[in-house]
Amino acid sequence: MSSKQLVLAELGAPTLVEISDADAAAITAAAGVWRAALRLKRPPLFVERTDAGWHLGSEGVAGIVMCGGLSIEIVPKFLTPIARERAAWRRALWHILLIASDSAPAEFEPLSADETDTWSLPDLMATEFLRSLEIGAMRGLPRAYRPVEQVLPVLRGSLDYGTWAQQGLPSWQLPCRFDELSEDIAVNRLLRWAGQQMRTTVSSPRLALRLGETTSTFSGVSSRPPALAEAEKLTLGAMHLALAPALRIALLLLRARTLEHGDGGDALPGFLWEGERVFEAFALRVVQQAALRLGLRAEKRKLALADPVGKGSPLGTTPDIRIQGPAGSIEMLDAKYKRGRGKPSAADVYQVLAAGKVTDCADVGLVFPLELDDDPTDLTWTVRGLGEPSRLWALGLDLTAMADKEGQRTLVTSVETHLQKVLATSRAQAAAVSPSSFGSESGAIGTSTTTAGVSNS
Repeated sequence: MSSKQLVLAELGAPTLVEISDADAAAITAAAGVWRAALRLKRPPLFVERTDAGWHLGSEGVAGIVMCGGLSIEIVPKFLTPIARERAAWRRALWHILLIASDSAPAEFEPLSADETDTWSLPDLMATEFLRSLEIGAMRGLPRAYRPVEQVLPVLRGSLDYGTWAQQGLPSWQLPCRFDELSEDIAVNRLLRWAGQQMRTTVSSPRLALRLGETTSTFSGVSSRPPALAEAEKLTLGAMHLALAPALRIALLLLRARTLEHGDGGDALPGFLWEGERVFEAFALRVVQQAALRLGLRAEKRKLALADPVGKGSPLGTTPDIRIQGPAGSIEMLDAKYKRGRGKPSAADVYQVLAAGKVTDCADVGLVFPLELDDDPTDLTWTVRGLGEPSRLWALGLDLTAMADKEGQRTLVTSVETHLQKVLATSRAQAAAVSPSSFGSESGAIGTSTTTAGVSNS
């Protein structure tokens, strides 16, 4: 655990820090590793030397990293309005991460004001992890049968004739193959690994001690976690559903890991998430819940944009969110992790306009995280030219609401209200076609048809 704790605001002004030249070099090296691991365009941390000393800044990520003698927490820009309220932004980010990973927010154990003000984000994770583990393991850890190959003095299971012949074993040593009920399974290995990881990053000595004590719970379990592909498929039986929050946390940490380097013996301590990806995933989940309330469906799927004439390959586009109803597309949305909701750039709207055109969707929109003192009212533009889309919307999500217990419901309701506006606008546009004019046209067509029929007869 580091003795120096620092909170940075993503994309905020660089902070003056008391570090040595060696610490600055360590931070720069760590930033390079994180950049490669998260495939960022720029390093997530940077240090600059001025006459006043070293300044440290961050961009593109949120979470915690430990390097250069510092334990650095990074507040994502969409939570900077509550950055001074440490308990609030940590709780909000944790809820957002859970929802972005398609998990339900967990109920948090009540913490004292002193603890929540000094504890780090890993402390909040560890508290929920430990509570889930203690309840879920009351009936023992999950177990499953696994294949075992072992040389025994008596036959157990089936005899491995190939091994027996190749090794030339004496008659009293039997190479056996059998299934054994074991706790050393992927679920438990992932939970044990997560506890060890959080132990090195929590700032509370009490939590670090409690996390260390969990080793005895997993005494017969390997500390090597399963591969991410395997971990994504893990499920829990009915007897161990109380372990679900702990498993979600462990999986969340495993997704953020991917930082072993060299021969795999060392891992860069910390957990960082790319802010843009988190916001996009979170926006999709919120819109999906709002759409479901209205009997609609929201998804992210690639669309065919253009077909080649002669040589060439088909062109496609993938809007972040496509909202559909029984009659077709209702709205196309793109999540934009940037400022400028009141005046989006041309580059911001190109993709969503193209998606609206190929799906003949009248309404397209951009989703932005609201900034401090932003007006939450939806903004609308009329798109020039013939055909669809005809309207461009810009809606904001106030992610600081996620610090509250009802924050998710508040945001889902705000998106539902927006979708109701879109539906109402579409209905009003359809009703704008004059019924009398439509009837006149129908009559003209009918008369023409009848006349043609009479003429043919």
